[in-house]
This record gives sequence, C-alpha cells and structure tokens, in this order.
Amino acid sequence: MRVDYIPHDDDGQKDWLQNYADEIEAIAAALALDPAKATEAKNKCNSLVGKIDMAKQKKAELKTATDDKKVTRTSVLGDVRLYTAALKTNTNFTTAQANTLRVKGGDTFIDLNTITVDFTLKLIGNSRVEIDFNKPGGIDGVNVYARLKGGNGNWTFLGLDNYTPYVDTRPITSATAPEEREYALRPVIHDEEVGVLSGIKGIVVV
Repeated sequence: MRVDYIPHDDDGQKDWLQNYADEIEAIAAALALDPAKATEAKNKCNSLVGKIDMAKQKKAELKTATDDKKVTRTSVLGDVRLYTAALKTNTNFTTAQANTLRVKGGDTFIDLNTITVDFTLKLIGNSRVEIDFNKPGGIDGVNVYARLKGGNGNWTFLGLDNYTPYVDTRPITSATAPEEREYALRPVIHDEEVGVLSGIKGIVVV
C-alpha cells in the first residue's frame, strides 16, 4: 500500500505545508514552470496553515471557556440551591412563589463541590474486575479511572457508566505475574465531572 506523502495530523500537515510554500516557487523557476501557478499553490498552502492555526486557537479557547463554565456552574448552582433552601424555610413562602421560581419539587441538595461516590471491587475471573458503585441522587453516572499501583501515578480513563456495575475487561499487562490495580471514580452530571475523586481502592488481578 502506498503511503500518502502529506501528513494527516494538523501539526505534521502544517509543517509540510509551510515547507512546500517556502520551496515551491524556487523549484518551479528552476523547472521553467509558470510562476503564477507556483505562487497560487504557495498561497493556498499558506491559507490552510492559517485555518489550522485558527482551529487550534479556537480549540484552546473552547477548552478555557468549558473549564470556566464548569467552575462557574458548580459555584452558582451550589449557592442558588442554598439560597432556595433558605427560602423554603420561610413560613411566608407560598406554593405560587415556588411555582414562579420553578423550585417546586424535591429538595435533594447536591453539593457539587464535595459530592463523591463509594464503590467495591470484585474479581470475577479472566482478569475481569467488577466495580459496584453507589449512585447518589441527582448524578447521572460516574467516570471510572484506573492505574497500576507503583506505576507512574497517572490515571487512565476507562469510561463513563450510568448504571452499576462497571466491568473492567482489560487483560493484565504480564502473562506471567499478577498485577495490583487501583481504581477511583468521579461523579458526572450532564456529561461533566462534579464533586471530588472518590477514595482509591486496590485489587490484585490475575
């Protein structure tokens, strides 16, 4: 199979385009080709480089905006829930007022800053680890993370699960020795992590 000479990733493609734009006019002149065509190719390369740079900038801006939204949502909704809870303790607060504010209903308070989940681990054969987690009211699910004990300390994201249990089906890294894994979970609401990472629990996998 022939390999495309143009890289497919943005960074590689940008580098390739810049080199092509820098060199094409000189090579076209050496071959006595139409300089206008070479300049047109150069300008098109530079145009795509600009689009790649713009997309990278917008991606960074989106991440910043999303992170800021998460922090603000946690703070604002927590404060509004606390204020609403205080309103509901006022003996003069009416059902009509609750309907106007759209706060009629359950008063289950979720502290988005501190909510967490608990879980248990069980080996169910063939290197499969069953993670049975509780699901506090108000959360949609949990993000599951794992790492090897004594490794580099970095967590690997395994997936989002809305219903317990989550089963880790990954094979062990060594065919000749067991390994000790560590797991941690994070609550999720509307596809965004909230609260704090759970306690870390470990299990030996064979």
